[in-house]
Amino acid sequence: MAETVLVEIPLPADVAAQLADQAKRAFVVDEIVRIVRGGSGQDRLLELIRKIQAEVEAAGGISEAELEAELAAHKAERRY
Repeated sequence: MAETVLVEIPLPADVAAQLADQAKRAFVVDEIVRIVRGGSGQDRLLELIRKIQAEVEAAGGISEAELEAELAAHKAERRY
């Protein structure tokens, strides 16, 4: 991993408080790196997928039954 340094960025207090969450902070760092380096659209998609995964895990995960129900609903929507 490349050397890291701390950078101060002024933020509204409520936003800064949300960055106490490790997953959110990691996501924000990844987004800043992507923006500064000029990442591709595919990078953005992967980051969004990671964000969704982190939110699902933080909420206790998803059961096999919930996943099957979501897939069935998606397939049903595509039939129309």
